Amino acid sequence: MKTSGSRVTSHERSGFLGFGRTNKVYLSESAFSSRNQLYTVMHHEYMHSYFYSNAIKFTGLNEERVINQWEYNQAQAWGWKGEYDPKLKSGLDGIHYSNYGFKIIKNKP
Repeated sequence: MKTSGSRVTSHERSGFLGFGRTNKVYLSESAFSSRNQLYTVMHHEYMHSYFYSNAIKFTGLNEERVINQWEYNQAQAWGWKGEYDPKLKSGLDGIHYSNYGFKIIKNKP
């Protein structure tokens, strides 16, 4: 289980070496505090599941940096302060969430 801001999430994976077709994500009550929060938390966790399911490995905190870059940009697009670690908002040179098909939506959920 990991704690990220006020949300608590947990991943369970099955398959060969932890990469497979089954990813379970558990969300705490705080994820349901608003539609924006729910969308952001679910998309954040979906990105982890996408990387796990497709055996895309990052070193160190790089996976969090890519995901938090998306989260930060999404919050900016909505004019909303999402919960993210400001130290990780910058992303990485040459690695961008859009390289994996993830996009920013303009309209709030």
